[in-house]
Amino acid sequence: MRKPVCFALFCAMTCAVHAQPAGGTSLADRPDAKEINFLDNAFAGTSNPAALSFNTIHTLTRATVNTQFLRGGFHAIDESRRDNALSVDIFGLKRIGRLSLSGNIVYLNAKGYDHRWNNTALLSDRNPFVLADSVASDVNREQFGMHAAAALQLSEKLVAALKFRFTTVALSDQTDPRPKTNAMHFEVVPGVIRQLNGHNRIGVAGHIDVYRSDISHTVMNNLVNNVYFLMRGMGDYVQFTSGGNANYTRNYRGTRFAGSLQWHYTKGDAFGNMLEVRMAENREMAEDGGASYTYKGGDYDATHLDFYDRLTFRTGTSLWHQFILRAALATDNGFWYDQVKRVDTEHANRTYYEVLNKSKVHRSVYTQAGLEYRLDERKGTDCSAWTAIFKSGVSTQETTHYEAESYKQKYSMLHAEADFTKRWKWNNSRIAATLGVCYATGLGDPTYNSVRDKLVDSYSKPMFEYATASQTGFKARLAIDIPVSMYGTPTWVTLYAQALNTFYMGNNRYSAWYKNTSRSMIDAGVSLTL
Repeated sequence: MRKPVCFALFCAMTCAVHAQPAGGTSLADRPDAKEINFLDNAFAGTSNPAALSFNTIHTLTRATVNTQFLRGGFHAIDESRRDNALSVDIFGLKRIGRLSLSGNIVYLNAKGYDHRWNNTALLSDRNPFVLADSVASDVNREQFGMHAAAALQLSEKLVAALKFRFTTVALSDQTDPRPKTNAMHFEVVPGVIRQLNGHNRIGVAGHIDVYRSDISHTVMNNLVNNVYFLMRGMGDYVQFTSGGNANYTRNYRGTRFAGSLQWHYTKGDAFGNMLEVRMAENREMAEDGGASYTYKGGDYDATHLDFYDRLTFRTGTSLWHQFILRAALATDNGFWYDQVKRVDTEHANRTYYEVLNKSKVHRSVYTQAGLEYRLDERKGTDCSAWTAIFKSGVSTQETTHYEAESYKQKYSMLHAEADFTKRWKWNNSRIAATLGVCYATGLGDPTYNSVRDKLVDSYSKPMFEYATASQTGFKARLAIDIPVSMYGTPTWVTLYAQALNTFYMGNNRYSAWYKNTSRSMIDAGVSLTL
């Protein structure tokens, strides 16, 4: 792991050395590098790391310190009611001849309050095999992440790239049963882009992701018998207690393979279309017990198919139009092992679990389709004077759980969002202000089921109520870029603050848990760009 970490350090922390303007842009454009690169680089919205070679702004270093505060009761039942976080992020871009580099290092320290029903970290969102307890506790979270990418222009028509990403998380709390969780993802993403002629370019990218996690518990008060819930989806579970195993342990192992194809067509400077199709296979397995015994906690596999199309054209001299279509289809399967406890009397009464049968207990089909329209007023190569974004989409999830009989859940949701951003100069500084609204509501009549009654009111119904809840919200962001000079290099200090407030608008059909609730997220920070 030492070589990728050193490479990321080099990419993220040395990109400002001998900084030069990029093409038609100037050093003053660097605070808006993300927006400008997205507008100028059609591959920027894809999964191909070779997109790095086509950035308009390809040399900068940015260090950001961010604080985030989450408040309010409108959240999934397995999330914290309140959360405070502080993060530090160092990001860099650098081009050396035909070699383009990118890297970042980020550290986050956070604390979540009143957390329960999920002791995992970095697990796939729709994996039903979650290890949980019902005791509300305050969770400390530390997260470290880095990425390092390099794209090399092998010829005038061929670019090859390789990207590494590493993320690790540690969770802990001081309330019995005191779960302690460690998790990590290590990803390798290769990619190539080939220019066929003056109008067409094609790309191919791969993705390998290795996931590992371990969970352990430490019970200090042996007079209280804590319950460990081995969730199986739709309110179904198997339970163990701290009386039988105080230090209950679980290990997750996962692997994801993905591949994508891109096709970019352009006609002059005023029209272009980017198409990407991506397919991924993911598998995650849970095993409990550690070295003392093995209890299989469920196998999960998923297949994802994603479609992305971005149509860009310009009218007049300054209006840029973009239509972005996204669609996804995911099928998930969960397998459970029927196991019985045995005692090996010939080997010191060692306890083990014998597997009697493996069967499918979970199947879910998730579909999503969305359309985004973006309009920018942009003159020359500068960042847009203003940007308007409109998004809408629908999603459907149908889940079947197999027990003695089959149980079904199904719901569909409509989402809509609108944002407007205005940018202007104030003396030597630059200001950007954003206002936005969002809305979501259910479509049709949802189907609800729960396998067991014990957790219906405390877990199953609140989970389904949140997933199907109508909601509305608004957001605002204000940022100011202030020019300074450091070591003779043009530098920008950016001060920013943003807020997102979401309000529950449902009818408490399945649970009154969210009655009169809302959720607020506030971010504020400072960044230095050079």
